[in-house]
Amino acid sequence: MHSASKTTLEKNQRNHFHFFSMKKFLPLLLLNFCAIVSAAQITCTNDSASDTTNYTNGAPNDSLFFICAGQTANLLATPPAGSAPWDFVWETFSVANNNWNAQATQMNVLTSTQSGMQPGGYRCTITDATNTVVATYIAWVCRIDGVPNVNVNPISPGCSSVNLVGQITNANITPYYNPPTGFIDPNAALLVNANTVITVCFSGTHTYVSDLAFHLRGPASCGSPDIILSPSPGVCNAGDDINNLCFSTTASPSFNVCTAGAPLTGTYDSYGATATSINWAPIYGCDASQPGWAVQIYDCVGLDFGSLTDATLTFSGTSVGGDPITYTYSTASGFNSPIADNSCSAATASIFTVPAPGAVPINFTYTYIWTADPPFEIPSNTSLLNITLNPGPAVDTEFTLTLTGTNPGDICGGTNSDTEAYDYQNGAIAIINQPNTEFCITDSPFNLSTNLTGGTWSGTGITNASAGTFNPAVAGQGNHVITYTPASSCNSGASITLSVSIGGTTTIAPTGILCVGGDVVQLQAGIPGGVWSGNGIVNASTGAFDPTAAGSGIHTISYVYQDVCTYSATTNITVQGAEDISIDNPGLVCYNHPPIQLTTNATGGTWSGDGGIDANGVFDPTIAGLGNNSVYYTVTGNCASSDTIVIFVNPNPFVSAGSDLEICANSTISLLATGAAEYVWSPTTALSSSTIANPDASPDNTITYTVTGTDAIGCQTNDQITIVVNPNPSVTASVLGNNTICNGESVQLDANGLDSYSWTPANTLSDANVESPFASPNTTTQYTVSGTDINGCTGTAQVTVNVVLVIASFTATPETGLSPLDVTFTNQSTGSLFDWDFGNGNTLNNVTLNVSPTQTYTETYEYEITLIAYEGNCSDTISETVFSYYFSEITKVPNVITPNGKDGNESFRIESSNLKKMELLIFNRWGKEVGKISRPEGEWKPENHASGTYYYTLKAEGYDDKTYDMQGSFTILKD
Repeated sequence: MHSASKTTLEKNQRNHFHFFSMKKFLPLLLLNFCAIVSAAQITCTNDSASDTTNYTNGAPNDSLFFICAGQTANLLATPPAGSAPWDFVWETFSVANNNWNAQATQMNVLTSTQSGMQPGGYRCTITDATNTVVATYIAWVCRIDGVPNVNVNPISPGCSSVNLVGQITNANITPYYNPPTGFIDPNAALLVNANTVITVCFSGTHTYVSDLAFHLRGPASCGSPDIILSPSPGVCNAGDDINNLCFSTTASPSFNVCTAGAPLTGTYDSYGATATSINWAPIYGCDASQPGWAVQIYDCVGLDFGSLTDATLTFSGTSVGGDPITYTYSTASGFNSPIADNSCSAATASIFTVPAPGAVPINFTYTYIWTADPPFEIPSNTSLLNITLNPGPAVDTEFTLTLTGTNPGDICGGTNSDTEAYDYQNGAIAIINQPNTEFCITDSPFNLSTNLTGGTWSGTGITNASAGTFNPAVAGQGNHVITYTPASSCNSGASITLSVSIGGTTTIAPTGILCVGGDVVQLQAGIPGGVWSGNGIVNASTGAFDPTAAGSGIHTISYVYQDVCTYSATTNITVQGAEDISIDNPGLVCYNHPPIQLTTNATGGTWSGDGGIDANGVFDPTIAGLGNNSVYYTVTGNCASSDTIVIFVNPNPFVSAGSDLEICANSTISLLATGAAEYVWSPTTALSSSTIANPDASPDNTITYTVTGTDAIGCQTNDQITIVVNPNPSVTASVLGNNTICNGESVQLDANGLDSYSWTPANTLSDANVESPFASPNTTTQYTVSGTDINGCTGTAQVTVNVVLVIASFTATPETGLSPLDVTFTNQSTGSLFDWDFGNGNTLNNVTLNVSPTQTYTETYEYEITLIAYEGNCSDTISETVFSYYFSEITKVPNVITPNGKDGNESFRIESSNLKKMELLIFNRWGKEVGKISRPEGEWKPENHASGTYYYTLKAEGYDDKTYDMQGSFTILKD
């Protein structure tokens, strides 16, 4: 059963709708408490506060009583009029079903008290001694289970902007509810009678609509009466669907489903061929305002299906209170109630039932306001809990957040307001405590400080902004401005300049070469006043250097000057002795050796010799020539001395790398060097070894190798060889045209870049040894072409021919049967898109494989069904037949034929329908066979037979498998 519905209530002369708005301030509510109690007919003797409701559904407002957590209410009902004593019937409100449930009854009393009442709604109906209802009153009890709380965050002291942040926790008060209108206002009830205008409409989908029955059922509150709007007449209308088919109490045509056509539509007041009036009497007295009304569709014949998709019930008349009133109920958007096949009963029929309305709660709200003392304007002080005042007040100020709306929870505890103070501050000036402002870059980091705390430091060299750490190494050389920013914007900052030096080097004046036994020399520095050190220094303060104390050799002297940073310098002083001169032996010298710079342990001398030596001591073997060559070095003056050396020049070996070569890319060739004992090849690129005479070379590109040969004594010469690398051919393979073909087609391949060609696989090619063969593959195939170019180098390439295989195939279930024949087609093809032609004028195009269409065939006919399968530009087609038929029948066998050519009765033929095969034999009166008809539509013409009586035997079989075995006679009459 579907319960989704929407209800529209239209009332004339009534308008009870208004919006809930509890805006009374609590103290005002408490002042009015006594007035409320004295006017009420249900009062509470122990409430903490009271008010009146603000219903949102138009119902008259009632009494509202508040109790605190853990308490219950004591309610007192007082009669407003009538004769004593009175009866009191108490009911409680049920949220679950939005209704009133019986609670208690007190008989023959003057007043009625109900004690220990929990939160909820209570209704009391009062009847006097004459059994007259004098009043029905409602009261609500709401319990305050949680109290309100207001909190303002502490406000930071300052001198400019102020940030106000407040939090409010509302009281937890149980809600009350809009009472159901039909119960709270009995005058709104509409009791159905003969004057009530009723209209019931249906829409839906269904095949063979004539087997449907339409019903209206009243609510359970009046016995669930059933109204037949139109019964099922059986199978007489093969049309489909229902579109706003209405039944009404107003004068309308009669509904005859057999002649109504399809879809069913229109408005009717009776049904059937005899125009039977709809009997509305069983629902007279039912209340149209109550839930539970239902419409149903019965399906009384099998083999069809459908759904109720929309329904509307409208009742218009006069309410109990005498007002014109209309109740309309209709299904919600998307409603769908399936019509079960062969569901000709109330238990299984499709149904729409008007649901009962849900209970609507009414909750309590609050409002608030920000204020300042002394007064200060606060924008949005009643709409924002987080407010920034900029500028803020210039004096110490208290800010208060206060609840202002109806929030009766505070009568049970909690807070309605909270206050926080703002401390206005005057500004202070920061003073940096730092006596020393000059530093060396190597000094350790240190922390700056001021008379204020909590601020931040900035500037080049500051590595900790909170602690004020200054690092000279991070700052670097120069003057750096460091700034302190106080934590409070009310205070003023300060700056200081710190200077960083980096130190460095100074200079020492040169002394020249000194001799052992020479005078003491006074050394001079670029920055005087430092300390000297080193071998030969005899006075660290003045820098006195004694050559004799230092001795022969080179001596390193250091000088250091210390100020804020350190400055230093070093120098080397050479001291010579006459007996110590010697020429360094240059070692093995070959004829092709480059010129050699000879060296000694002395300076200031001159070079000479047999040949090959110049004034700077450079010996050239090619000038000196092979064999022994004498070289002399002489120093004159205070340190006079000389030395002689004999240099032997050795001949060079003859080294050959061989002739230049050519190879193909990705090939290897062996090299061979001669003329030496050891060999080194360079570069080493693509060599199997660089230190043998005959390495293998596999270079990617043309390259020149140099081989250096060394003979037994160590002399070397070199030679070069160039290997030209011919690139392998750049081979391309492609398809001339589209590389995707359909199965059975051919395509031409094409290759370039070779002098000779060979294709594989060859079995599907027109010629495997030509440049552009034709390929006819049955499946997707990759072809490879290879060959050589004019340099004898080989290459290869591939190309793929994609073959699209499409096969059209389907099954029809069933393939034959009685009309109307429902056939399901199952697509068993390969492909991606498909076109169907169902042979009955219907088609289905561009569908996918998973679509299994159905068709209904209504004629006796052999239908040809065609399926075309597509995959890209490829396709395949298949056709199959489906045969449908009606029941077979032989409708007429002639008893007289008149072959006179005038009246159209010239031949003997059988009138039938849906016969599959037939054999009819004709005999004369002597039993001789004179004619034969072998197919149902055949005929026999008696051109050569005389008038008289003839006999026949007939055997036939229908498409419905019915067999016929008949015999009889007929007469031929000729003019």
